Amino acid sequence: MYPIISLRNEEREALLDALSMCVDYLREETALAVQCFDDLSGYCPDDLGLCEPLECANKEGENAAFLMALEAMEIMTAQDLADLTGVDLVTCSDVLINPVACEAEKRAQVIRALEEKAGDDLWGTPYHIGGSDCVGHFLYSWVRRNFKTPYQFEPQAKVFELKSYLVGAVGSLSNDDIESLLQAVSLVSVLKDAAALAREQRRRDIEAAETFAAAARAACASR
Repeated sequence: MYPIISLRNEEREALLDALSMCVDYLREETALAVQCFDDLSGYCPDDLGLCEPLECANKEGENAAFLMALEAMEIMTAQDLADLTGVDLVTCSDVLINPVACEAEKRAQVIRALEEKAGDDLWGTPYHIGGSDCVGHFLYSWVRRNFKTPYQFEPQAKVFELKSYLVGAVGSLSNDDIESLLQAVSLVSVLKDAAALAREQRRRDIEAAETFAAAARAACASR
């Protein structure tokens, strides 16, 4: 089947239809991103340390998880927590009684003091609950998943961020590359393959960085 050589109005109309669809789609995406921006702006307090707990938080389970993490650092009582952090005993007691639902300012004070006074212990104490490898990682996740924090918007924000990068990336492709992608059976499959390659490259980069750091430490130790 040969293409028609003569110019036809259908060619113009086809491109206008494609551009019209793009305009509608980009306007919709822009509106969604703006809505996400506005929602996030009004969702969290200016001082993130004062975030309130989520209504859906499993308070009983999350309270127990918090206490177990501290026990991994041999913090069994409010006195233990006060001795380690320097925070007053009443505040420590209130936080341990109900870590999720206690006064936000008290919880923030204790967590901040733990970071400042026991940072090495936080990140050096093994704790393999909830996919964590140490107490610090667990508390990092605990704080973000149980309270009204920007974490609740992170998945949406990353989607919009990637979409904006893809818009710019497509502009740098050759005409042949663009045509191939437009003809692809599934762009989702193409993106998943690209993501798999990116993960593998990141893994190699991390391994290379760790190998270099270990070699540097060994070199320093041998001096």
